[in-house]
Amino acid sequence: MERYFVDLMLEHSHRGNRVGHTFNKLAWNDMHTMFNAKFCSQYDKDVLKSRYATLWKQFNDVKNLLCQIGFSWDASRQMVIANNSAWDAYFKVHPDARCYRTKSVHNFDDLCVIYGSTIADGRYSLSSHDASLDDEAQRLQFGD
Repeated sequence: MERYFVDLMLEHSHRGNRVGHTFNKLAWNDMHTMFNAKFCSQYDKDVLKSRYATLWKQFNDVKNLLCQIGFSWDASRQMVIANNSAWDAYFKVHPDARCYRTKSVHNFDDLCVIYGSTIADGRYSLSSHDASLDDEAQRLQFGD
């Protein structure tokens, strides 16, 4: 069920049906209809939205772990790995993350596509040193 829901979210992400940190109304309606048809269920949209929020938290937890020194992603096991001292130090500050020491996150690559684009990382930002003053000067006409 989760794999199908992730596939639906991927499809709507690729279609551009995201608004900020969530999907637009059309996407939610479509995912709700498709999900219930696939599994002959009567879930309401709130169930899907709750699962969306749970997966969002899981994505952020793993992403935050991977930003820590000593942590990395094991693609073959689909889990975060680190040595015991790194885990122990992290658990002192984040005891709720204890489950990720042994938990596989099978859809993490897909969650990066779904949720990753909503996070500003500064990748495309420009500083004032990057701006071209020549272009701006050409647009302005001084002395007229």
